Amino acid sequence: MMVSIIIPTYNRANYLTKAIDSALSQDYPNIEVIVSDNASSDDTGEMVKKYKDDNRFKYFRNNHNLGMVANWRKALNNYATGDFFMILSDDDYLIDDNYISKVVKLVESDPEIVIVYGNGYLFYEKSNKMVEFILPFNRVENGKTIFLSRSKVLPQDFCLCNVLFKRNLALKLNAFSNDNNITCDSELFLKMCLYGKVGIIQDLVSVYQIHSQNLILRLKSDLKLIINNYDHLSEPYKLAKKSNIFQKGELEEWEDRVIVPYMFYILFTVMVSNPENYEKLARALKEKDPVVLMKVQKTSRFKLVLLLHKLRLLPIIYKFKNIDLINKVGTKIFQNSS
Repeated sequence: MMVSIIIPTYNRANYLTKAIDSALSQDYPNIEVIVSDNASSDDTGEMVKKYKDDNRFKYFRNNHNLGMVANWRKALNNYATGDFFMILSDDDYLIDDNYISKVVKLVESDPEIVIVYGNGYLFYEKSNKMVEFILPFNRVENGKTIFLSRSKVLPQDFCLCNVLFKRNLALKLNAFSNDNNITCDSELFLKMCLYGKVGIIQDLVSVYQIHSQNLILRLKSDLKLIINNYDHLSEPYKLAKKSNIFQKGELEEWEDRVIVPYMFYILFTVMVSNPENYEKLARALKEKDPVVLMKVQKTSRFKLVLLLHKLRLLPIIYKFKNIDLINKVGTKIFQNSS
């Protein structure tokens, strides 16, 4: 069984070495470590020369910056040959040299497994704090169970840097097809849960680094990204409705618990950080999902937030982090509203 470890990179030579070393340190012999360089202007190209004699290592450089998601897609479609693949970001790294061996052993024990992931650490660079990320699941779970657990696992549902996806299924699902959906990893993860079992390695295997250069931070300021990132939940939900594997009420509860709060969050975010684009966002979300938008608009907290937005008071309240106050006041004022 071949495993592809894809390391997309752009101008992060200072992080990249650790990611590559952690991949090449894996004791499983049949791996390919693929660096897909998105036209870096730093010394990435020079730095990777030290790995050229390792036949497991492959380096590709784009002629120009394709964008993060397009770089992932190109690496998966054009370079990877593995039965399973991983996207190991250039600023993250593995800490268990036996991780891929454990994954392969688990996959070989159950051919219905389409995803494997594990426990790890979240490293907050600014505070120099390391937090354990522990999954509350059995060694093998039905993918439906993992899908329904979305937003229940804290501090987050998974760390991309240790997730291995079955490659032929990812290709069938047209993985990473939307260049403006930078949380397309979550979309793929949720969709693949609908097609089989999920394996869990119950060891601490990776470090996911959180710092000021994380691309996800652009979400608050880029309206195109905000609109397209709604798909990472809505598209798996649409697929789940077609799957006929859920009992009555399970998906409705998932929509109310996962999608409705997320839509509220992105509407709120734009009201605070980019208020002149709020109407444009609301129109776009109405086109994408009018049912969920209506659910959001009926909530007490949204009605108050919208009022504060119209009065141009929302940024002032948000500045003092009075989100609980918004919720309490909104409930009090609009508790009898339909």
